Parts: sequence; C-alpha cells; structure tokens
Amino acid sequence: MCSIHFLGCVGHSINFYLYCTNSIIPKYHINKASIILSFMSGTSIISRFLTPLICEKILGNLNFYVNFIFTTINSFFLLFGTSNLWIFYFFAIIFGIGYGGEAGGFPILNRRYFGNSPMGGPTGIQFLGGGLGKALGGWIGGMLFDFMVIMIFLFFYQFVLVPQVCLVFFYYRTQVKI
Repeated sequence: MCSIHFLGCVGHSINFYLYCTNSIIPKYHINKASIILSFMSGTSIISRFLTPLICEKILGNLNFYVNFIFTTINSFFLLFGTSNLWIFYFFAIIFGIGYGGEAGGFPILNRRYFGNSPMGGPTGIQFLGGGLGKALGGWIGGMLFDFMVIMIFLFFYQFVLVPQVCLVFFYYRTQVKI
C-alpha cells in the first residue's frame, strides 16, 4: 500500500503542478492560473473532509474507483481543448474532487482490511510514501515545465525512432535462408 500511495501521489503531483503552470502559457495571466489552483485546492479540501463519511456509508473501493476516474479522465480534456479557459476550470474542479477524495479513504480501507488492530503504523507508512511521492512529483512537474521544449522534442522523436528500429529488426528477421 505504501508503494501504491507513493506512485499515485507522484503521478497526481505531476498533474497538479504541470497543468497549473501550463495554464499560464496559452494566453492567460498568472492571476487566472492562481484562481485555477485555488479551485483545485478548494474542491480537494472539501472532498477530503467528505470522503471518510462517504466511505463509511458506501464501499471504500467504489469511492477509490470514482476518485481515480476523476483524476485520470479529465486529463484528456486538457489535451484537446487547452485554448479554452473553462476547460482549465473544469479540470481544476474535477481533479480537485478526485485528488482530495483518495487520501481520506485510506484509513477506512486499512481498518476494513486489518480489522481493529492498531492503525498508526500502516497508515503512517502509507502517508509517508504519499508525502514523498508528492514532493518528488512536484519536482518532476517543475523539471518537465522547465524543459518542456526538450521533452516534446524527445517525445516526438521516439515516434520516428521506434518504427525505424522495428523495421530494421523485422527486416533482418525475415531474411532467413532456407
């Protein structure tokens, strides 16, 4: 659970920081980017407080499923419509709900798996992994923002290089002498 929490927080923090800074690039001012960050943080706080109540009433696994969908599916909206400001606001609200809705359910999920045993150790280790993941994800998100041109070049270069390597590999595989 610690490694799952670590990897999930790395991915979410990259989205959290990278998309907020990418909202500055098209034509928007830093004030609008700060409003986007405020919407994301506000909805995250509200859903973080409501998640334990929801997990007690319904299954915790269903809560995690819905929140994971919220944090991943809306990233596709940013890929196709980053010129519209309302898409950034939509992303901030939906991502904030999913981002805050995950962490509050971990202690309840631990209690359902481990019973009434002491929960300080497992929950603390999970949140240690999550905190390290958030720190590392923020650093990676900042590095990707600083070197975006290089990353885009490398990203598109692999689409050229990988088919060439596959063609060379399959070309030599088909020249078998009988």
